[in-house]
Amino acid sequence: MAIEKYAHLAGVTYALTTLLPFLHSDFSEWQFQSPQETKYSFGEKLLHELIMGNLLKTLQLDKNTKAISALVKYLSSKDIAS
Repeated sequence: MAIEKYAHLAGVTYALTTLLPFLHSDFSEWQFQSPQETKYSFGEKLLHELIMGNLLKTLQLDKNTKAISALVKYLSSKDIAS
């Protein structure tokens, strides 16, 4: 059962990497490349996007955490609360 699903997924992947460059102009640079080259290029771009997206989210979260920590330290040192 799992092997059949994998085989179907591989077939769909092959079909998409073959047809997608001809169906949408955003992918036209891969029109006459082999499906393996197209799949590799898609994979590289997707991996880059995922890594950079997660890295930027992590950096932003770290920046937000530091800002909140600094704000809490400032407020606690000012003895504003009664």
